[in-house]
Amino acid sequence: MADVTYAGRRGPDQLIALTPGDRSFFVEDFDNDDFFFGDQGGSVNTVGLELAGTHGPLYAQAEYVYGDFEGDYFLSEIAFEDFFGAPPSFECDPDFGCYIGGQDVRTWYVMGSWVITGEHKPYDSKKGVFRSVKPRSGWGAWELTARYQTIENKDIDDLEASNVTLGVNFYFNPRVRFMLNVVLGDDDFTGDETDQLAFRAQASW
Repeated sequence: MADVTYAGRRGPDQLIALTPGDRSFFVEDFDNDDFFFGDQGGSVNTVGLELAGTHGPLYAQAEYVYGDFEGDYFLSEIAFEDFFGAPPSFECDPDFGCYIGGQDVRTWYVMGSWVITGEHKPYDSKKGVFRSVKPRSGWGAWELTARYQTIENKDIDDLEASNVTLGVNFYFNPRVRFMLNVVLGDDDFTGDETDQLAFRAQASW
C-alpha cells in the first residue's frame, strides 16, 4: 500500500496505490455490494535516487522514487471509493467491478533552505547526514525553508497529490529548534485543497 499525507504532518491522507499482500488484508471486510476478488498476493519493488548539498548558508536536497505495485484484482465501486476516497476515474465492469492491475507510482521532492544569519549545516561523513545549524551567537539562528513534493499513480487517471511547504526555523542551539510551516495541499483525485499552519518544537539529546 502506498499512502501519502499531502497537507502536513497531521493533514488528510490519500491512498495512491494498493497491492493486497496477503488474504488477511481483506477477510470479512466485504459484503454483496462491497466486494473484492482476484489475486490475493502481490509485491512492491522500488528504486530511488537522492541528492543533497550545502554551500555556505544555502542547503538543497532532492529525491526521486519509482515504485512498481503488483495488482490483479477487482474492487466494487463502493470498495474503490472507500479505499481511495473518491469514485473511480475509469469505467468499471457492471458485473465484475473495477479492475486494478499493475501500478507504476512516481514520487519526487525538492527542498531548500537559507540560514539568513549566515550559519551552515555541516556534513557528518561518518553518519552520512547533515547536522543541525549551530548558532554563532546567543541570539540563535534563523532559517527560511521551502519544499515541493508530489506523488502520482500513472495507471489510475488523476490519482495524484502534491503540496508546497514554506517555513521558518529558529535554532536556539544545535539541539533545540522551533519550526513554523505553512502547507498548501492539493489532491487532484478528490479535489481537496487542504491548507495547514503548523508550529512545532524539537529537542534532541
